[in-house]
Amino acid sequence: MKPFKKLSNIEKARLLFELFPDEMPSLTLFIKVLTLSILDNPAILQNRPSDQLHTTQFWMELVADAKGVFKMYEKKLSKSSRLFSEKFFCGYNSIYAGFCLHQYLLSNDSMNKKLRTAIQLLFF
Repeated sequence: MKPFKKLSNIEKARLLFELFPDEMPSLTLFIKVLTLSILDNPAILQNRPSDQLHTTQFWMELVADAKGVFKMYEKKLSKSSRLFSEKFFCGYNSIYAGFCLHQYLLSNDSMNKKLRTAIQLLFF
């Protein structure tokens, strides 16, 4: 296994998935619901990390990309670590995936504590 500092976002996501496969259906459902909510009400993005590098239009493109991923692979995303990691954590999509993970942590007080710790360790 590679040292932690050398893991890519895709590798971190795959590791998270493989460590917590039973938690992935609820996580992917959360990402889907958040994605559809943002498309219906873009004001939700006001909770995103404030930065000057990425416009709201850029964020909306990331959200639209996530919607496309669900359209193509919805039933497989919570069953395949490869699909989950490569579709959500590749390139710029990892920005939106990180936002989704952060929202998941904030919105789910009753989540598996080990999963919470793993998300924080791997991505924040």
